[in-house]
Amino acid sequence: MNNEVPLKQIVDDLLKKKQRSLSWLAEQMNKTFDGLKLSVTKGSIKYNDLLLMAEVLGVEVSIFIGKKKPTKTVREERKKELVGYAVVHLHLKVSDNLVTDDFLPTDNDLG
Repeated sequence: MNNEVPLKQIVDDLLKKKQRSLSWLAEQMNKTFDGLKLSVTKGSIKYNDLLLMAEVLGVEVSIFIGKKKPTKTVREERKKELVGYAVVHLHLKVSDNLVTDDFLPTDNDLG
């Protein structure tokens, strides 16, 4: 699974922060709207156009390359595990009374 953020999303986020549109960016880069949109959407933009885009947007060109989608944090994963254990515990307690209450995770365990 590809974990990289699509170029289109990066450009859209930058334009939104600057309260600008893709047509504005195309005009600043002396490109047609349709041509720039296609290049950004397909991620098949020329190197020199990427440099120009970074300059127009006032960002480092590296912002467009290798950006990863956010993944779940260890804390979120741990919460999920603890909730799972609590559910199992409750099922055991209800069915067989095999587990004591001190086994349940506390609010502190859940973060």
